[in-house]
Amino acid sequence: LVRSATIDEPFFVYDPATRTEQADLDGPGVLMLGVDILPAELPREASAHFAQALLPFLDALATPGAPLSAELSAATIAEAGA
Repeated sequence: LVRSATIDEPFFVYDPATRTEQADLDGPGVLMLGVDILPAELPREASAHFAQALLPFLDALATPGAPLSAELSAATIAEAGA
């Protein structure tokens, strides 16, 4: 790699004959993907997905004594201190 790519622009085309790079896929060269922080993006996406899935259940979770849905009851390991 001649440089690292970013999440916003994760790839570039490098032409070793001319030692140039370009952001689009037109022209000769090798498609390079070199995002340094890519492993950190996966937990970020997973966290965002989990947050969206949890959102409908927040009221019941935040309200003491509120009845839990079947999904939350099945996922409950301990309740009311027991």
